[in-house]
Amino acid sequence: MLIRRGCKFRLNTSTAAEALSRQFGGCNRFIWKKALALQKEMLNNKQSCLSYGKLCTLLPVWKKEPTF
Repeated sequence: MLIRRGCKFRLNTSTAAEALSRQFGGCNRFIWKKALALQKEMLNNKQSCLSYGKLCTLLPVWKKEPTF
């Protein structure tokens, strides 16, 4: 019989550190979704996916774009 166990952890951080962590997570999620949308668009257009290196060259361009 397979026994599965789960653990929960909580970090005790200051409010400033918590805000930075939330901002970091939000930035990561934004970049992930933008890259995923680009890859899906390329696949829908019968093109090959971009490599990690080519996606990394797009990061500075995306950083300069306004988000709103």
